Amino acid sequence: MKSMTGFGQGNVACHLHDRVFNVEISTVNRKQLDLRINLPSEFSSSEAAVRKIISGNISRGAVTVKIESITADGADSEKLSINKHLLASLATECRELAAELGIKQETKLSDLLLLPGVVNETTSLNKCHDCIAALKQATGKAIECLLNMRRQEGEELKQHLSLNLARLKTIVEELTPALVRLPEVNREKLLRRITEAGLNIEENDERILREVVIFADRYDVSEELARLKSHFSQFEHFINNVSDPVGRSLEFVIQEIQREITTLGNKAAACDISPLVVDFKGELEKVREQVMNIE
Repeated sequence: MKSMTGFGQGNVACHLHDRVFNVEISTVNRKQLDLRINLPSEFSSSEAAVRKIISGNISRGAVTVKIESITADGADSEKLSINKHLLASLATECRELAAELGIKQETKLSDLLLLPGVVNETTSLNKCHDCIAALKQATGKAIECLLNMRRQEGEELKQHLSLNLARLKTIVEELTPALVRLPEVNREKLLRRITEAGLNIEENDERILREVVIFADRYDVSEELARLKSHFSQFEHFINNVSDPVGRSLEFVIQEIQREITTLGNKAAACDISPLVVDFKGELEKVREQVMNIE
């Protein structure tokens, strides 16, 4: 189980162009996946690859991705870049060739900068396989850092939810003795009202007895209690899941728990039970707020 809140950062260098890719990913809770990527313009063509990496690891949440392309001296990428490795190699070869041919001529930097491939527009970097690979690796590192943080926070959420679940189970145990007596209590109440109304009925009148039984059965809560226990088991199963996204499943289970406790509250409209039902709903609302942060 993972939280939807987290932050991750990754840095990978492309030595071919003396460039470092810095990727920062931050996430907060949201029902669906909302992915926003801020890429340097020269790498806009790589957005689909970055989006695929992130969406393959994150299923829910508002995700903000900031990617920087920084030169070795710490400056942001500019319109032009110098291939220093090629420049150094050409300078060495020119000096060696001049010495071999006995030509006394100083190699000028301005002349070398005019040679093909020495000075490039940064827009060509998006075609560099090393740069693209470095960008993907930096994104992968940021994702892994982010997921670790989301797992840690998810573990903390799990501890809180386990305590909330234990409290819900305790309240149901306190409610159960009064709930199972509801059919009998309401049967006696109906018979007492018939007597107080002065109606002359025979003790073994099947019609009256049948109606009394039907009326009392309306207050039978065995099915609701059984479903509550089933929902508790499902909830516990989901919060112990360490791999799959479970947020939506937990939201559905909470909705079903809410349905059952509302039915119980309606059937058990008694002053000695209502406060416990209110406590249950209050505790369930805490669970709902926590689950909103789970992926």
